[in-house]
Amino acid sequence: MGSALTSVEVVIPSFNGRRLLEDCLPSLIAQVEPHHVWVVDNGSVDTTADWLRSRWPGVHCLRNRRNEGFARAVNQGICASGGTWVALLNNDAIPAPDWLEHLVAVGLRPNDVGAIASRMMFQDAPERVSSCGIRIDPSGGAWDLWLGATSWPNMGTHVFGASGGACLLRREMLEDIGLFDEGCFAYLEDVDLAWRAQLRGWKAVLAPNAVVYHAMSATGGEGSAFKRYLLARNRVRGMIRCYPTEGLRRHLPVILLYEFISNASSLLRGDTVPLHGRLDAFKELPKLLAQRKAIQGRRTASWSDIERVLSPLESPLTLRRRARLVARLAGKRSSEPMP
Repeated sequence: MGSALTSVEVVIPSFNGRRLLEDCLPSLIAQVEPHHVWVVDNGSVDTTADWLRSRWPGVHCLRNRRNEGFARAVNQGICASGGTWVALLNNDAIPAPDWLEHLVAVGLRPNDVGAIASRMMFQDAPERVSSCGIRIDPSGGAWDLWLGATSWPNMGTHVFGASGGACLLRREMLEDIGLFDEGCFAYLEDVDLAWRAQLRGWKAVLAPNAVVYHAMSATGGEGSAFKRYLLARNRVRGMIRCYPTEGLRRHLPVILLYEFISNASSLLRGDTVPLHGRLDAFKELPKLLAQRKAIQGRRTASWSDIERVLSPLESPLTLRRRARLVARLAGKRSSEPMP
């Protein structure tokens, strides 16, 4: 595993995001670390592609005729670019001047590290963490690590995975485990990737000094029906594809309990969207089981290895409070307290 670190390829998927790119690109272009920028325009109708050609001629622009989703757009950028490392950045994130420099510094560490997470802070509450990587608990629930916190470690720490909103990925890892699952369309595709990386023995770490300021869900909309549907559907898809059999045997009662609580909570509010998302995931069961067989068949990590990087199980009440915090910090009311 591993090779010399070269210039970084930065991939930004964008859907009608010109107004967001107007804030994001100047900070990204000004990064000291050598890099190339790829914007994948997902069928935007806001003149993004024309604006890029005139305002940022050095930025590579890939243009889709329609919105192909976050996962496919990122994969297109990864395949079109070269280099040892690929950085992903949401168009609603503004990087600090030394963001790439700190990611690259951590990338020089042991070569079993395949993903490096940024410290993402809320744009409207820059003292609070939006994400310091991905945490997953035994129920299969995935959350942003230290979400809402006002303090964080001074040194890099191992995490389950890196948020696709701002991270650095080793291309060798992607060649080993595959790219993002395009069946997700958007949301939790980074969780699926993190699972597959863990199953193959790749590590993920946090670069706490690699900072971006994130306007959460500026494209999809925090609490929107679109996001609630995809979160529910993709949670089930990822569990079927990636959760090891030993873990399912041990934690199935907890998984079913948390699924019941989440669905009941939504239905009591008259919200059937998450239930439809979960049911639609099961409609894909034959295909997902075939994918599971291929993924689990290449697994090299033991269940005990994976269990060591799982976070402690939290109560439904704690999860609900966290969802309310996200809704408040994102400026909108969340309709899905337990994605």
